[in-house]
Amino acid sequence: MADDERRLEFEIEVVGTPEEVWQAVATGPGISSWYVPHDVEERTGGAAQARFGPAPEMHIDGRVAAWEPPRRIVFDGGEGVDGLAFEWLVEAREGGTCIVRLINSGFGSGADWDAQYDGMADGWPLFLTNLQLHLAHFRGRAATAVLPSAMWSGARADVWTRLLGELHLPAAPQVGDIVSTDGSGAPRFRGTVVDVRPNRRGRRRAHRRVGVVVPLRRTRSRRGATRRAGLVRVARDPRRHTRRVVESRRAARAAEGGLSCCTSGSS
Repeated sequence: MADDERRLEFEIEVVGTPEEVWQAVATGPGISSWYVPHDVEERTGGAAQARFGPAPEMHIDGRVAAWEPPRRIVFDGGEGVDGLAFEWLVEAREGGTCIVRLINSGFGSGADWDAQYDGMADGWPLFLTNLQLHLAHFRGRAATAVLPSAMWSGARADVWTRLLGELHLPAAPQVGDIVSTDGSGAPRFRGTVVDVRPNRRGRRRAHRRVGVVVPLRRTRSRRGATRRAGLVRVARDPRRHTRRVVESRRAARAAEGGLSCCTSGSS
């Protein structure tokens, strides 16, 4: 049974009108641009699905419990289904920005739910920053978010140092630094560091994450060559989440010593 008093609340300021922000947080193409692939039936009671991976068990079905464009949308597991709920609120501000609030509720009690709660507490700030970057640079355009990952053995701090070294990134990057990747087999990115801050996993482990805005130029053969711009965030792996506790625990185990790079490219 869910603990009504146990929930997570986040608030960020983003660029855009309420209608533009609504498209990013309440529609399938919008959410897919900065989070994971989503399908959303745009009405109260509509079906929703989040896909955290190719396996069927990583496809999480849900419901649009409330649809009040462009101010409020609620996702949950469906009528009478226990589990997590996600309420998004959009509030216009002067100067062409909006406040986005996320209320993540429905957590139960026990060790499994503790892991889920800690994972969500660490993971959401990463993805909400992706939302800010998407709206700042690619507002009104659809994108594809990518989360490539690799497993490296060793202590977290050592792996983080190794990652920065092999990408030829600064050992202690600062916001505003112009950086570029290099090294054998590394993708070539160049951009500005926009986010470096301590971050705690649960209350036990600390790591740092780095955000880099990078212009990506690629050619694609869809109706001729096209050029793509993109966002890149290089990060120590947050625990990747699903709304199923068992998948959260698998992700937590898999993330030990792991690394990820999150890329969003407009098309």
